[in-house]
Amino acid sequence: MEYPKGSGIEHIFDGGLYIGGFVSNDSLGSGRLGPFVTTGAVDAASVSARGGGFEFTNDRESRIVERSSLLTSRYYKPEAVSHQDFVIEFNDTNLVWENNEPIQEHSPLGLGVHLETYAWNFPFADFFVIFNYTIKNVSNKYVDSVYVGLWTDAVVRNTKVTSPGGSAFFNKGGNGFMDSIDVAYEFDSNGDIGFTDSYLGVQFLGSDTPHDSVNYVSWQFRNTADPLFFAPQTDQERYVKLQGYFGGNTRYNAGVTPATLKSPSNRSFMISAGSFKRIAPETQLMWFCNFRCQKIW
Repeated sequence: MEYPKGSGIEHIFDGGLYIGGFVSNDSLGSGRLGPFVTTGAVDAASVSARGGGFEFTNDRESRIVERSSLLTSRYYKPEAVSHQDFVIEFNDTNLVWENNEPIQEHSPLGLGVHLETYAWNFPFADFFVIFNYTIKNVSNKYVDSVYVGLWTDAVVRNTKVTSPGGSAFFNKGGNGFMDSIDVAYEFDSNGDIGFTDSYLGVQFLGSDTPHDSVNYVSWQFRNTADPLFFAPQTDQERYVKLQGYFGGNTRYNAGVTPATLKSPSNRSFMISAGSFKRIAPETQLMWFCNFRCQKIW
């Protein structure tokens, strides 16, 4: 996620969608199991790492579709929303990847996801991308107490000044959350100061289904000992993070201070919303998020 274009300032190492909930046989909750959390990505030293945590897959015939509302674009389609749309379908129902390698420790919720992203080249709108998720229950089970979040391993550094490599490149980030506008953010705290004059923000824009709260958590890369900033290792721990708890009953600004998060470290963050009470078979909810890079003027 380079911004501005050509600057060498990158903002994200990786990240992914998290969906957590409980599965039951009917609307009364009989045979209720969980919580289960399906993750699009987890802490990894390399984005090529395989193993538990990378649990969304797409069908063999599924392809990313590009559309554009620009008449001069070779991707022009009348149904396009923005200057550059990307559209893809994926799900959490598979237990193996296409090569028949098992997806480790994966308990499907039975959900299909339709994702559309929108970007514009207007000068006043070239610093954000909108993510529009439509999440559908494609199983014959009920999914309840649902939380949806985006986990982001943000790293804001100028790669023209400092080449990526080693932990020292990744441990200079500061984090924060503006609860007035539901945006989690990252900035370069003490790395390439003066050469990284931008923030990364991930903002929850809303959903078409009522929910109780918008939540923010942050955790240390592969930390399993810190009571607040531990990297979740199980579905139960990931579900607690989706609920907005750092550890125990501790939440942002209630035991975890903004000043602590602004100190340099190798932390990732997640913004989530929930709970959505129930997704019945063949019903869906829509969840909107905004990735933005903002320069400091």
